[in-house]
Amino acid sequence: MSVRKRSLSPRSVAHLAIAAFALLLGSQALAKDSIEVYLENRKGLDSFKKGNIDEAREHFGRAQAADPKKPELLFNQGVIQLDQKSLDQAEEGFSGAAKEASDAKNHELESRAYYNLGSTEATKGDSDGAIRSYLEGIDAAKEAKDPELEKELRKKIELLVQDQQQQQQETEKPGSESG
Repeated sequence: MSVRKRSLSPRSVAHLAIAAFALLLGSQALAKDSIEVYLENRKGLDSFKKGNIDEAREHFGRAQAADPKKPELLFNQGVIQLDQKSLDQAEEGFSGAAKEASDAKNHELESRAYYNLGSTEATKGDSDGAIRSYLEGIDAAKEAKDPELEKELRKKIELLVQDQQQQQQETEKPGSESG
């Protein structure tokens, strides 16, 4: 099936960044980590806020090198990669963040990672993958008791299904030529 590629709107990118900051600036889990990881992550967030993407990537990379399976750090790398339009790497970051967050029972981060993973897959033109990710996100959002995110994820699925139906109708239309 042919799938139309979607690009992220500035609003979507802003939403992703806000979600990253809201999750990570207030995260108590970071305070429990080694001070080096915490400080590098914090510097990365500050750099990202200021638009210094290369500097943010360096800080996040150093933090992640010290704690490679930390879901918040994988999530941050995904946000940076998505911002840079490195969709395969963003997908890898969000997928890893979702898995590690699930293992850690951090359903809030898990649900947001699936949201971003689905958005990345939709941008790549993988509607089926996006729908699967959004469904996983709904399950995690329920566990996190986040009805607003559940609603957003359901809306994303609805829009993707509508797009698929529209594309199917367009391919089934008879040609305008008469024989």
